[in-house]
Amino acid sequence: MASESDQPRAETVEELLAQSTPSDSMRIIVDGQFASDNEARALSDATFAILKLGGAYLDLEGLDGISIADDYSATLARVDRGFGSQPVPQPTSDEFGSGLAMTLPVRRDGIMKSYIVLDSRLCRPLVDPDGPASGLALHTLMHEAGQVHDHPIQYRCFPDFYGSAIESFCDRTLVEFALGAWGEYIASRLSSSWGTPDYISSFEDSRDREPPRHMRATSGTNRVRQ
Repeated sequence: MASESDQPRAETVEELLAQSTPSDSMRIIVDGQFASDNEARALSDATFAILKLGGAYLDLEGLDGISIADDYSATLARVDRGFGSQPVPQPTSDEFGSGLAMTLPVRRDGIMKSYIVLDSRLCRPLVDPDGPASGLALHTLMHEAGQVHDHPIQYRCFPDFYGSAIESFCDRTLVEFALGAWGEYIASRLSSSWGTPDYISSFEDSRDREPPRHMRATSGTNRVRQ
């Protein structure tokens, strides 16, 4: 029999929500084919609830908003970055898979923030916590939240970095890969316990797989950082 201390306390969730970092008025846009407005609203509410709970563990104060859309690529392209002339962000598409989520640095009223864009195919399982795909959906949402948590740290360490130009091709390429590797590492570390208890094992077979062609190139790409 479980002891009294093993039982969830009614005030625990209230305590977590009280210290949660994202705003209660966080902007969540759901755009796509849904059976009803209530179905779309349920997805928005589930996303809000997860981020409010996750915001007790991660710093999500800098979250500017979230878009969940059927047309993921077009929605990415429409996000107002708020600084400089930036290339249109492109979803990942290579031998390893296709990207379904991205967190973009944005500037609002002179303050650096973050905007999350999610493919609705990934997020729809959030409304069914017992469904087979809900764990992956939860984990990916929290992975993007990990990016939101990390962005303000980057902004403090590298003031005025985003939107500026690096003239040297070598320096630009090095920065792109270094920050890309760091961003994915810290987001994966911060979200590793959310939704997928076997997170590490799901990648074990990738050790013997050949990396995508663009990662095997001897010189880097000439992309401006996001």
